[in-house]
Amino acid sequence: MRKTIFLIQLTIFTFFCASCAKAQTLGAGVSIDRDGNLVINAPLYVIDETGDKPILKQALSSMNNEVYAFIPWGDGGNDIEVIGGIIKGRLSITIKKPDENWLNVVTRFWSVPDDLFTSGADVRVGLLSLCAKGQAGYGNPSIQLVNTYDLQPIRGTAIGRQTYYFYGNYYEFIYSMGDVSISGKLNLPRWYNWIWHVDFDIHLKQGWNVIRAEDNYPKIIKNDFDNFDKFTSILPTKDAVWVLIE
Repeated sequence: MRKTIFLIQLTIFTFFCASCAKAQTLGAGVSIDRDGNLVINAPLYVIDETGDKPILKQALSSMNNEVYAFIPWGDGGNDIEVIGGIIKGRLSITIKKPDENWLNVVTRFWSVPDDLFTSGADVRVGLLSLCAKGQAGYGNPSIQLVNTYDLQPIRGTAIGRQTYYFYGNYYEFIYSMGDVSISGKLNLPRWYNWIWHVDFDIHLKQGWNVIRAEDNYPKIIKNDFDNFDKFTSILPTKDAVWVLIE
């Protein structure tokens, strides 16, 4: 009898552990559930511009809003189903897996030549974008995961009002249909007088992935405009926060 009970308990424990193993934590309140959906449950921050210098502050508990997710550069329709939203000042959403038809081949996604890939040059991928207060892709406030210590507000103007642009470390969530590895440095002509210098160390697995993007402010070198970026497969640091950027 004891042996039978032990076997039943062992079977339940093994099943429970196998189910847990399918879930994955990506940091900053982000995880992947057993169905492959992206789950975000984290405090939301906003930009406080009331002082001399803009700062981040946690969103008020009275803030509630819908959240929209989409793939900006898909070949077809690109909205992704979202369950939840901004609830009492927190980002509490589950994002379904995108349709494969909405994704682009990774060589087109970053304009990276085949010889920079160690694997997966033909794999389809898509970048997740989040926004609030309206339909996705219509200039509504974006929701981004950034490092607070690298947050550098740059004052500018847009449509007759002052806005803030952020340069530094931020994180991107990419859905991939398979394994992808990109390693190396590349100089890519982007526009007239503009060169994009980028350093890749990316290793994607099938499903949702997170990469850190180090975005450096464009520099002028010999009368040319250069931009220096680095993309690395690495989990968010402890001080990374979700920010609503209007």
